[in-house]
Amino acid sequence: MGDFLHGWRRKMGCVSLAIACLLTIGWVRSHIKDDVIVVHVGKTWLVNFQSNQCGLSVRAAAYGTTTSTIKATWYSQPIRPSASNDPMKDVHVPYRFDFLGFHFGCDRLNLLQPRYFAICVVSYFSAITPPTLLAAYLLLVKPRIAKSGVVVENGGLG
Repeated sequence: MGDFLHGWRRKMGCVSLAIACLLTIGWVRSHIKDDVIVVHVGKTWLVNFQSNQCGLSVRAAAYGTTTSTIKATWYSQPIRPSASNDPMKDVHVPYRFDFLGFHFGCDRLNLLQPRYFAICVVSYFSAITPPTLLAAYLLLVKPRIAKSGVVVENGGLG
C-alpha cells in the first residue's frame, strides 16, 4: 500500500477522488435535507450557501445592517414535496447566464451599489464529474517515462 502513494499523481488522484466522494454524499443527502449556511459579513454583506436537490448554490446580497461582526448560522430542514427542481424559478434578475447545470444571475453589474443581489448555482452532476474524471486519469493512466537527453555517438563502427 505504501508504494501506491508515491508520486504527486497518485496523491492528487486520491484527493480528487475524496472530493468527488464528498460531493456524492452531499448529492444523496440533498434528496432528503435542505442545508443552509448563512454568513453575515460586516455591515454590508449576507452570503447564503445552500445544498438542495437543485445543487450547490451561493447567494450574495448587499443590504446593510447594524452589526459589524462576522456571524455564521447553519440550519437543516426536510425537503418540501412541492420544491422546484429549477433553482432560478423564483429569482428575477435582469442579468442571467445558464449553461449545462451552471446558473448565474445578478440584479446589476456594479458590485459597489448600496443594494446588490447575485446567485450562482451548480448542479451536483456538473460538480462531481470533473473531479471523478481527473481521479480516473491520475490513478489509472500510466505515466510516460521521459527519454534520456544523453546522445550516444557511434564510436567508429562502420
